Amino acid sequence: MKYSFFLLLLATHTALAQQPSQRRRAAGNNYIISKDETGKNKETVNTVIGNTSYRLILVNDKLTELYVDDKLVPPDQYSRYEETVQKIKEQLRIDRIQAEKDQQRAMADQKKAGADQEQAMKDDTAAKLQQEKAAKDQQRAKLDQENAMKDQTAAKLQQKKAAKDQQQAKIDQEQAMKDDAAAKLQQEKAEKDQRQAKLDQENAMKDQTAVKLQQEKAAKDQQQAKLDQEQAMKDQAIAKIDEERAKEDQRLLKQLISDLVKDGIVTDEKSIQSIKMSSTELLVNDKKQPEDVYLKYKAKYPRFATANFSYEGSAGGNKTMHMHQ
Repeated sequence: MKYSFFLLLLATHTALAQQPSQRRRAAGNNYIISKDETGKNKETVNTVIGNTSYRLILVNDKLTELYVDDKLVPPDQYSRYEETVQKIKEQLRIDRIQAEKDQQRAMADQKKAGADQEQAMKDDTAAKLQQEKAAKDQQRAKLDQENAMKDQTAAKLQQKKAAKDQQQAKIDQEQAMKDDAAAKLQQEKAEKDQRQAKLDQENAMKDQTAVKLQQEKAAKDQQQAKLDQEQAMKDQAIAKIDEERAKEDQRLLKQLISDLVKDGIVTDEKSIQSIKMSSTELLVNDKKQPEDVYLKYKAKYPRFATANFSYEGSAGGNKTMHMHQ
């Protein structure tokens, strides 16, 4: 885990930029964005580095006022603080970018959850239409089967009549043969109708199976949409927890540096090149501290001891804090 000096200050910069004027405070640092009387972007940054407080006022990203320990610095002396001012402005830029990335990721997760939920509703509507079609097909198959049975009954009656006519008289034999042929055709039609009724019934069963599968898919899509929405909410909660944890770590770091100066381990914050604390030792500027000093700081800063804390400078002069959990 890595936190820079001003993550506490700018973690919500995007939300601030959408309002005319709003203030965020954290551990003695604050950042204000507003409009000046001419409508230009005006940014006010207050922070403490070591035992020195700084206040910068920038208009359209140009430094217009600088206060050091609440004393106004004349513009002709800005060059004395140029390195510190550039570090503060660079850190502001980095933290703005990170804050905007976190917000964009949360919005993307929420948008995906909404799209999945909308698709689930569409699938559910399609399943209902499919079910209605299956019911109609089943009703039609039932009617076809009833007609087939009626035709079969009529054919049997026709056959009986043909037999009676054949016995009645030789003269009527031709008519009887015709009637018999008609009965045969009627029976063939009945058999065809019965086969068609069977096919219609099979199709109705297939449609019912398709409806069931469609309903199961709709249920899964609804469940996925719910999971996506819950994940988006979890991501937002984690981002908030990380922001609060970063604020607390910066507060503890400032207090730790103050204690090192107070206990005479270092002369001031600028003399600190590195600090490392683990579950077994404390090193300041790569120098291992006595056991009693380590135990005192371990008891006061247990989070740093258990998280393998380190604080060190880079080649460019920036200092960073790490938690190797």
